[in-house]
Amino acid sequence: MSKEAQKRIEARRLERIRRENKEKLDSNTAPFSIPKIFKDVEWGDYNSSKYPKKFVAEMKKLASDKTSWYLFGSFGSGKSRFLHLFAKHLYLELGFRQVKLIRYSDMMKLVGMEYGKFIETDEFKECKECSILLVDDIRKIEGRSHHEYDAFVDLLDARIENGLTTCFTSNLPPTKISEDNGRITSRFTRILKDKKNVKVFRESFVGEL
Repeated sequence: MSKEAQKRIEARRLERIRRENKEKLDSNTAPFSIPKIFKDVEWGDYNSSKYPKKFVAEMKKLASDKTSWYLFGSFGSGKSRFLHLFAKHLYLELGFRQVKLIRYSDMMKLVGMEYGKFIETDEFKECKECSILLVDDIRKIEGRSHHEYDAFVDLLDARIENGLTTCFTSNLPPTKISEDNGRITSRFTRILKDKKNVKVFRESFVGEL
């Protein structure tokens, strides 16, 4: 089979997946949903002087390469809005099937305690195992005595071990998420791999790890 024929077959396959993903998103059967206030967000919204010149191109490349990243900025700067656009791009344009977007606080409600150990739901297991996980609004995490801490470390370890893509938004840089002598920070370093993948929203790209 020629390369051109292979390209045509791949193009038809991708178009079919896009249609299927759009149907799922429209019928609320996709791995995530888009709130009404975020439905109209477009890449063109990020071509203004508020953002670095190469912001759109950089983020689209990270999406295509399935690269993990961490985006932080001040409260109300629009990080959640952007994350929903990024999720739509992965799901509808690039045709990735396993894309899960969830708020950090909602994700941590999926685990509980029983006999001193945390118990995880099927949805939390999905967060650990899905190909691409987008975690919105990660906040400062309590110390090691808190089950939330253990559950989050377990999730990070699982995703590191399996080489899965994980993206985060937060008001805090990754170095300020937990005061645990670097245990969580070291995991962020392993997930993100490059300081360039830590970005300040609506300012300039800087490394913080």
